[in-house]
Amino acid sequence: MKTLADEIIYGTKASVQAFIEQHHPDVNETDEYGFNPIIEATIVNKTDIGLYLIQLGVNVNLADTTERTALHWAAENNNIELARLLLQQNADPNAYTAGSQPVLVVPLLRKQKKMINLLIEHGADLNFAKDYINTKMLGHIYNLQGVVDIVNHKRAFIELSYEGYILEFMLYAIYDALHSFINHYSAKPFRSYFGYLRPILKSLGGAAELIQYQQYNLDRKHYVQRIHEILSRDLLLIPLAYIGHAISFIKFGNIWVRCDRGEYGRKYGCINIYQLQNPHNITPEFLSKLIYTKQTKEFITEGLDELLQLTPLTQIPIAPQITGNCSWANIEASIPTILFLLLKHHHSLPNLNDEEIKKQALTVYQFWLEWYQDKTLNECIDSFYQASPARKASKAAVLGAVLIQQCHYENIRNIDRVNRIIKILMIQEYQPILISYLQAYCYPMTLGGKNLRSLLESCGIDPDSLV
Repeated sequence: MKTLADEIIYGTKASVQAFIEQHHPDVNETDEYGFNPIIEATIVNKTDIGLYLIQLGVNVNLADTTERTALHWAAENNNIELARLLLQQNADPNAYTAGSQPVLVVPLLRKQKKMINLLIEHGADLNFAKDYINTKMLGHIYNLQGVVDIVNHKRAFIELSYEGYILEFMLYAIYDALHSFINHYSAKPFRSYFGYLRPILKSLGGAAELIQYQQYNLDRKHYVQRIHEILSRDLLLIPLAYIGHAISFIKFGNIWVRCDRGEYGRKYGCINIYQLQNPHNITPEFLSKLIYTKQTKEFITEGLDELLQLTPLTQIPIAPQITGNCSWANIEASIPTILFLLLKHHHSLPNLNDEEIKKQALTVYQFWLEWYQDKTLNECIDSFYQASPARKASKAAVLGAVLIQQCHYENIRNIDRVNRIIKILMIQEYQPILISYLQAYCYPMTLGGKNLRSLLESCGIDPDSLV
């Protein structure tokens, strides 16, 4: 028997109206798919059905099982007309999901100006959305674990996990980070590598575009030619998400690379480079199916290797991820990997063996990464001084996490970061953050506590005077 959800998804406004008039269902009830009717209509982009349901008096602020509202889905689909209808019915422009993601986040990250302006005109809090984005980015760039409070539109603190982010947006973030680096004066010592970094940029851009075509509301048939064009390139970065985990593959001629710094990487190595024994299997059609068809863990970890008949060549030594930041970790890993492949292929360093070329590639990568870490940290610190008292407290907590989790006394470069962070945490209102860390890690003394004491002493602060 057909349900109201079936009529909304597969039927027309007329069939939905007929179903409701005959069966009199509760139009606010959650259906068998975990959604309510107005959300179902929004997901499938049926504005006429959405308008009809609104006229029936549905509650437009009811959420699905992940706390997404219909307005979240309208923003996801960039459906301006339906978003406007929902807002006119007092849809909350600052609604946020169970993961604390406000409606404005997706339009901001996709740079959809019309949707951004519409939401802000109806009261969407730009600072709330930006704090969500920036906190997630800092969490991924610095491999932070745990949760922190950010400030919502009501000036209330809500919990946000540092871990977990959207692969599509991380690809663009890493592209922008590398592009900014190439155009920054700090990169001048590495100018001789720019000819190799630009192809990496192109591969990141191609990967980001490929992921865009995964959006459920796009008819991929309209983009087959463009997808085929990207997947026919000789140098290719292939992003892949399965069962909550994001990894990447690299294809370069007859070379195949797996970048997986998660469970697989801890067992078998994080970056594995292979020779393809069956390169004819790597067709655009095969790659398209790999990206856009749901894959099992068994196929990705075992079946794919057998299908391609991979012969191990070498590995790039890079640390496994320690947090749930796979969307960052397994994309950024492509930078030193592709740089190594290009340097080796073009015989750019003829007097160096493979291990020495790897070191060169990793040196460039590490310099870029630390530059970008400093850049994002500086942006957080600069924004602190312009923030409201509540947002200052939130940002101070994030800076405290960077200090305790990722600043190490033995690393001279970290000392400058420490000074900038400590300057804020020594402000009277935020000293409790430092004190709580000292109490947690120094009584009894732990390795983390010893490191924290050394960091504070390097800044001329007596830790015992704080406790």
